[in-house]
Amino acid sequence: MKLKKIVEFLDNYLDIDAVTDMSLNGLQFGDMDAEIDSAVLAVDASLELFEKAGRGNKLLVVHHGLFWGSSFAITGIHYERFKKLFDNELSLYAAHLPLDLHAVIGHNARIAAELGLTDILPFGDYKGTKIGFKGMLAEPLKMKEFKDVLGGLFGDYQLLQFGKEEIRNIGVVSGGAASLIPDAIKEGLDLYITGEASHSMYHFVKEARLNVVFGGHYNTEKFGILKLGDLLEKEFGLKSEFIDIPTGF
Repeated sequence: MKLKKIVEFLDNYLDIDAVTDMSLNGLQFGDMDAEIDSAVLAVDASLELFEKAGRGNKLLVVHHGLFWGSSFAITGIHYERFKKLFDNELSLYAAHLPLDLHAVIGHNARIAAELGLTDILPFGDYKGTKIGFKGMLAEPLKMKEFKDVLGGLFGDYQLLQFGKEEIRNIGVVSGGAASLIPDAIKEGLDLYITGEASHSMYHFVKEARLNVVFGGHYNTEKFGILKLGDLLEKEFGLKSEFIDIPTGF
């Protein structure tokens, strides 16, 4: 399958130009005329990923790519990364905010679906765009019961339990979105789920009597990437592989 055809499909499906983003979304490295026979999915672009992906005819699809709003010299670490991509004939595609906010396969939509939320609506304003989702559990759950759900979803997680003991209204914004805690307070949510913890938000959360879950930046941003692999298999018959390189954050 020509890389150009796959890129055009992803650009359109993810609507990569619909949101302002520091990330260069779309194809970051590759020959549009290259023949692609498999896809490699990962959360982060890194030399370790490029080495583990192996050689030839592969499209790497990541959430965090290599270009973030400013130019840089292709030297040092950057040179080693791009040299590995070039030598191994790999292509690299990145989808950052477009994958966070996608209503079907995005991280936040998938987490909401895994939690069984209903009445799902966009939530969490980032520069004028709602990048997360909020919804309701079909039936309220006690926090002690909900902890088991969270453990099954994220594995290790951190919990600031300052709010209601009974949980029903939940908001989700994956990754580094502790800054959107005020949105959760304003919306009157029972629980807010994001990725990275924030020291500066601790007392704010405590005084607002809100429950906040930090599921890990990495762990909350695997969901959409895994679904992208399924999508590429379905649309193009590509064999897909997820390479798990957890950061611990």
